[in-house]
Parts: sequence; C-alpha cells; structure tokens
Amino acid sequence: MSRFLFYIFVVYLKLVYAKSGFLDNAATANADFTPCSQNTSTATLRIVLVIDTSTNMGSTNLRQIGLSLSSELSEYTISNKTLDTVCADTYCWNASNSVSYNSNVAIVTYSDTYTLVGDFSDFASNADVNSALLSLKPSSSNSVNGLIGALKLAYNLSDVSDPVPFKKSLAVLWFPASVKNLTLFEVAIGGRTAMYREELVAVNYNPNDRNLTNMLNQLEIPYIFNKTQPNIYDNIHWALLQLNCHCGFNVEFQPKVYNKKINQWEKTADCFIFKVTKEDTKFCQNHPEIAIDSDVKFSAMQEAGHAYNITSVILGLHKNNKNQWMWYDYNGGEFQMNNFTKWAPNQPSSGDCVIAKTLDNQETTPYLWYTMPCNLTHSNTDTCQVLACDASRQWFCGLGRYY
Repeated sequence: MSRFLFYIFVVYLKLVYAKSGFLDNAATANADFTPCSQNTSTATLRIVLVIDTSTNMGSTNLRQIGLSLSSELSEYTISNKTLDTVCADTYCWNASNSVSYNSNVAIVTYSDTYTLVGDFSDFASNADVNSALLSLKPSSSNSVNGLIGALKLAYNLSDVSDPVPFKKSLAVLWFPASVKNLTLFEVAIGGRTAMYREELVAVNYNPNDRNLTNMLNQLEIPYIFNKTQPNIYDNIHWALLQLNCHCGFNVEFQPKVYNKKINQWEKTADCFIFKVTKEDTKFCQNHPEIAIDSDVKFSAMQEAGHAYNITSVILGLHKNNKNQWMWYDYNGGEFQMNNFTKWAPNQPSSGDCVIAKTLDNQETTPYLWYTMPCNLTHSNTDTCQVLACDASRQWFCGLGRYY
C-alpha cells in the first residue's frame, strides 16, 4: 500500500471511530493532568535485561533475580514479534477495535566477558523468558570487564526497524553488583549510558559497594533503585511504564508531576508542542490547541515557554455559539472552562479567542490571558496538545503520528 493510500486509510479510520464514539472514551484534557497508563499487560516495550553474573552478585542473588523477574514479567504480554507482524493487514485493529499489544525481551549477562542469552526473536512467550531466567548460571570470576560490551550490545539490539507509528519503547533493565576496575568514562561513554541513560533502569544489587553506588548516581540515571527498597518491583514496573509513555516525534514538552508515594518525578500523558506561525497560517490544524485548565498545565507551559524564549502562545480557549468560554479537548470536542483562569487585568475583553502573553514581552513573567479575534493575522505561537502513546494508546496519539 502506498504511503498516500495508507494515510487516507488512517484518516478514514479516525473518522469511523470518532463517529462511533470510540475515541470519546479516551482521556480528556479536562483534568489537572493525564496519568500515563499503568497497564503492564498492554505495554509495548523492548526490554533488555542486563545482569551481572560475577561472584560480586553471588548465586543466591542471581537466583532471586531469576525468580523475581520470571514472576514480574508474567504481567507483560511477551512475544518475539514486532507490532506490525502481529497486526498484519488489519493495521492493529481487531474485531474489538483495539490494538494488538506486546513486548519483546532480550537477555544479556556479563562477568569477565558478556554473553547474549537470547535476543528479541528468541523469546516467543513468557514461558521462554522464564526458562532462560531460571537457567542463568553464576560465573566463577569477580571481574565485570564484560559490562561495557554488554551495555553496547543492549543498545545495539534495540536498533530494530519498527514501522511508524508502532515504535516500541526501549527499556534497558540493568542489575549491577560491581563496577570493579571500571571508570565512569568507560561506563558512560564506552557503555553508551551517557547517550541512552533516559532508557536505563538500574537496580543496585550491592548498595554497600560505595564505588557502584557513587557511579550510578554520577551517571544521572533517572531510574535508580536498590534491592533493599520495599516494593522494589512495583517501582520497576512504574519505571518501565514511564518509558512506555512518550509523545512521539519532535515533541517540545511533556509535563511532569511529583509522585510523593515513590518520591519521583513522573511523566504525564499530556504532550505540548510549540510552533511559531506565519501570517494567516495555523500550525495546530491536526491537533487541538492547548487547554490550560489547571496549575499543573499552567506551570508546564510556563517552564516550556520560558525555556524556548516564547513571549506569546495561542490557547484553545474560545467562545462557542452560546457565548460560553470553552476549551478544546484532545479528540477535537469541547468542554466548558472551569474555575481555573489566568486573565490579565481588565480581561476578558472583546474577541472570541485567547492568547497568553508575558508582561511587556518579558520572557520570565507569567503568561496571562488576553482575548483576541479568532482570525490569526500576525505571527504568534500555536501550542498544540495530544495524548502520549503509552500502554493504553498506540493509535491517534503522540505528536507526528499520522497527523
């Protein structure tokens, strides 16, 4: 099928499902923020397990890792197929109007050297992964010189051609027990963790090893846990699903909120993109303009706008034919403005649309709201919103996905 015909097919699907009300069941912008999906069974991840098998880990810990991972990964749908081979000619829509989701697993172990236990094509089911994990053998060496090669291999394995938009999210789940005789530079540059640290989840299996603990902190890995933490595997699930929550191509900003339960910043499923428009043009033709209806979203827009030196932003706030102030929802629908407002003094005034501007075009002041005519006649910044792709959404999500 040509790219043009495929695009027409996708537009047709969108119209069909919008008319059927299927898309109306998606999350709405009318909330403080949209949480990322926590459904492990529908995650679309490419998980690489990188496990230290040296004597620093020890046979007891290695056995514990094998048993725990066998149990925890049973919550995911493991396959050796990419999403397109599962979907085949149905383009991922089956009789129940849902996407066929699955995750792939690869296993790499290391001590003095590294070993590829199995790549993404080798594990066709959860049973295959369990068998491999429970068959891991400890090394008789205390060397971990194979770590650099193991990490390189993990990232090389992830370089798989996925059909757009079914790009699975990489998650390298690393279980180190030592970094003996290795430097920060070797692990960060040679092991490519500096480049891929956003995709790395580290579980420190020897937190008493000061060198290991210090190096993990210096690598600035966003997801670091240790084996002594309570609910450790709940935290690992959370981290994996955070990696599975992404905004797609060329995203400008994905707001975060602080999760007090686990003392971590976490991504939301709200995606914002900023684009300076030219005269008589609008960038947000295929995405609704942003709904700033909470402190969380207002703070996120402040942070992103100031970072990109933006002084004015066109919002999705507008008057409907009943003269009510309405926001655009993610699906192109509308919902009424709530009590959250940031009107500038003497606003609202004339005009049925709204622009947010900094005071006297100073980039560090708050974005206050001003009414404006709805026909755009000069350069401004459009801010679009779309839901992230995550374990619950793979179609009509993420910026750049068929829009």
